[in-house]
Amino acid sequence: MSNDQSTPQVRLKDMIGQDRGRRGSPTRRPRPLWLRIVSLCLVIVTLLWAAWLLNGAWGRIAGFVWSIQPGYGLGSFLLLLLSLLLSFAAFREIMESASGRSLGFYALGGFHFAGQLMKHIPGRFLGVAYQATNAAHLASPGQWVAANLAFMGLTIWMSLLVAVILILGVGPDRPMVVQSALLLLLLGPGPAYLLLARLRRKGMAGWVNHLHRTTRSPRFWKAILYMATSWAVYVSAWLAFSLASDDVSTEGALRLCAFYSISWVVGFVALVTPSGLGVRELTFAAFATGFPDPVVAGIAVLVRAAMLAGDLLLGVLFLPGVRNG
Repeated sequence: MSNDQSTPQVRLKDMIGQDRGRRGSPTRRPRPLWLRIVSLCLVIVTLLWAAWLLNGAWGRIAGFVWSIQPGYGLGSFLLLLLSLLLSFAAFREIMESASGRSLGFYALGGFHFAGQLMKHIPGRFLGVAYQATNAAHLASPGQWVAANLAFMGLTIWMSLLVAVILILGVGPDRPMVVQSALLLLLLGPGPAYLLLARLRRKGMAGWVNHLHRTTRSPRFWKAILYMATSWAVYVSAWLAFSLASDDVSTEGALRLCAFYSISWVVGFVALVTPSGLGVRELTFAAFATGFPDPVVAGIAVLVRAAMLAGDLLLGVLFLPGVRNG
């Protein structure tokens, strides 16, 4: 293997040996011009995509938006931002566990939210590729992949778990299928971990070892706590939204939150569209049949716009971390 091919791994070992526990990042070679151009193009495409979504959404949600009380609406959005920050705190625990070293909050946040923002453009996993390519000085590509897989798996599991709990808590009835889903979600991590351990013993790709080590780390439990808190705040954002709109009751907001959480998962696994565009909204409308169509359509577009705006705002705030990290 040539020196050029082994440079990221060698540099990572040097960083762990020399800079463990110290602040700052080591000196690294300037990024190639073509990589800077590609990164700039991705940022431009992301911004254009965000502008297009917001512009297209405005005509459909204008009437619904004007009925929302600004104070409670802003409070709901701020709670959403807080939930995104707590979600990043969970990712930081996972990422530092995968890399085996302390990573700067601002630098890691920059690459995390840049990756989150890229999920809104065609190519679902461009964000992971961006992180593995541009942040190899923080962790190896395998560690980035492992951390993102652990984070995605935890997010999906928590999303479905919260949805099922809300349906059981506020639904008009408690069908056996929902109770069975709750049982499967509670027991599901066990078989998943056994499968991961089996793949590791069979000598699968390096990221499997990183993922196995990450999920066994005590810090992974801390990540679960952060993620659970993030979802609690996210549910609170829906409750605040019920105060902002006369068309949505408190119970209705919790049910809509459950339906949207399930729809988010369906949209995520539907790889054919960026960020599940269209798939998420169609699934949400199918679940929320008991609500007026204008309310369902308005909320579907408004929530997507709010989540996009949240990723965009945090991405801009943490952008210096990418440039200086």
